[in-house]
Formats: sequence, structure tokens, C-alpha cells
Amino acid sequence: MDNDIPKAGQRPDIAQLRKDILAVLADLEKAQRRAVLEPRFNNLTPIDDVGKLIKSSRKKQNLSIADLANLTGIAFSTIQKIESKGSSARLDTLTKVLGALGLTLWIG
Repeated sequence: MDNDIPKAGQRPDIAQLRKDILAVLADLEKAQRRAVLEPRFNNLTPIDDVGKLIKSSRKKQNLSIADLANLTGIAFSTIQKIESKGSSARLDTLTKVLGALGLTLWIG
């Protein structure tokens, strides 16, 4: 592996760097597709359905969006967006909302 690192004054192999970057991006994309939500460690839900899961869990617990916003400290409008668009939310925001509902984010 030390042979892959250019010595001082040497130019890096751009083609190899491009291949390496594309491989990392492909791995990240695969990991993102495998990301699932695991509600109470029973059922797995694809990350694309996270908004639906949050909305149904909130309703089952008789919580309004305002209640969930107060519990998490997350803006009402942000929770509305999560419920309608789901996976577009930031990871830390999703984690807070899911935690307040007793759900766990599992990425595997």
C-alpha cells in the first residue's frame, strides 16, 4: 500500500484516485440503500418510508405534531417535512424524532 502513495515531487495517479473515489461512492450508495429503520427491533422499514413510519407511530401514541415538536425541540415545520418527505431530513434530526417515538435507526 505504501507504493500507492506518491513520493515528494511525484504526481499522484489521477486515474487510480478516480477509481478509488468512485468505489467509495458506490459503497456509500449501497450502505444508504441498506439503511433501514427498526421500530422496537421488530420490523424493518426501508429508509424511504421513514416519514410514513414516524407519522403512524406518532398517531398510535396519540401525539400531535406540536407534541412531538415540544418533546424533541425540533420545529413543527421540520417534523411536517419529515413526515411528508422522510429521508430528506438530517441524520441527527431523524434520530431525535425516532428516539422520542421509541424507534431506533439501524444502518447496516
